[in-house]
Amino acid sequence: AFQECKKLQSVTIGNSVTTIRDRAFQFCIALQSVTIPDSVTSIGTFAFLFCYALESVTIGDSVTSIGEAAFGYCTELQSVKLPVNDEFKTINEDTFRRCYRLKSITIPNNVTTIGEDVFTATSLQNVYLRGNNGLGLSQGLQENFYGKEDVDIVITDDIIVTNTDNTT
Repeated sequence: AFQECKKLQSVTIGNSVTTIRDRAFQFCIALQSVTIPDSVTSIGTFAFLFCYALESVTIGDSVTSIGEAAFGYCTELQSVKLPVNDEFKTINEDTFRRCYRLKSITIPNNVTTIGEDVFTATSLQNVYLRGNNGLGLSQGLQENFYGKEDVDIVITDDIIVTNTDNTT
């Protein structure tokens, strides 16, 4: 699709798109933000891999699967909004690997499985969950949270939105 479009800075994904295929935007090194509409139900493996300038991603609530390393090596990624629906249950292996600037994330209750090394080489400090989260986690410091050491699990019934300047 747009693989290796090195000058692509922004993209509008139309409401007729239902799938973002494997490697669709891989190596779009200037891409800065993306909003994936509710029409999309799946994001392929390595879909946004090596999109170094990507700072924010909003994933529509109809997405039920995100492929392995879909956002890996998005070194500037600071803000991610994951889908909230009953079918999105797994954050696959390496999804956010080497997203160096990612400091916090809210994981929806429907997620029951997180793959290996999802948060390896990130700046992750806080993970926000609801009390009845699907991972069965409780509040407190996790020594190893899917590839990242010393992550604080925060249980809240409030919706947490993290801005790109990392304030809540």
